Amino acid sequence: STDIDSAPAANNPAFDTTVLRGTYMESLQILARRQHMHAYVTSGDSPGQSVGHFKIDPDPQRDYGLTPMVLLGTGTNIFSFHSTTTVGLTATFQSGQVSLNDRSTNTETSDQSEIAMDGTNPPPGPSIQRLLRPGQTDALSLARSVQAAAERAAYALSAEGEVMKGVYGSVLQPYQYVQVLGANGTVSGNWLIRQVRHSITRNSYGQNFKVVRNAESAGTNSPLPQVPSGAF
Repeated sequence: STDIDSAPAANNPAFDTTVLRGTYMESLQILARRQHMHAYVTSGDSPGQSVGHFKIDPDPQRDYGLTPMVLLGTGTNIFSFHSTTTVGLTATFQSGQVSLNDRSTNTETSDQSEIAMDGTNPPPGPSIQRLLRPGQTDALSLARSVQAAAERAAYALSAEGEVMKGVYGSVLQPYQYVQVLGANGTVSGNWLIRQVRHSITRNSYGQNFKVVRNAESAGTNSPLPQVPSGAF
């Protein structure tokens, strides 16, 4: 079976057909990346069945029923969690086109407010403006091309780690959100799973993961008023 999100048609009729180079999955992933979408396969409800997905980024507010990753304190279930921030990755993209028919011009700039954020604050670092690499607007509209590039570049926060074997209670899958608790205030929150390596032995079941995020949480330095939950 399939689970497919709609995507805009090719901007140029010459790109209605794509030449197959590599495997079918590699070609689907190239097509998906143009739109900042994801092509992947998951197991179905029954043995021998699978589901092919062609999806946009999932909703950060959706609950996937995964056990929260607790890094510290009571209920700790994560062995390691190492986060990094790529300063300067997030950017606003701009590009332009000139019509050969009437010499008219068209310029588009990505809109950061249209990106669904995983937290309240953008990643740290300066505000950067970049020009879109030539050739990226052939198969998409100019507006979608710059927006897709901005959505990909927004994931400036990444982390990798390992769950505690025999303690963590959920099976992780890519393209689902999981909540991280017990880290510092800016890192705690929802993270998008990008990669999972499952290891099974006679005695244990382990999971190593890579997650990404396009925003920080407010943290303890938030300018929002701090309202006490009660008096003691």
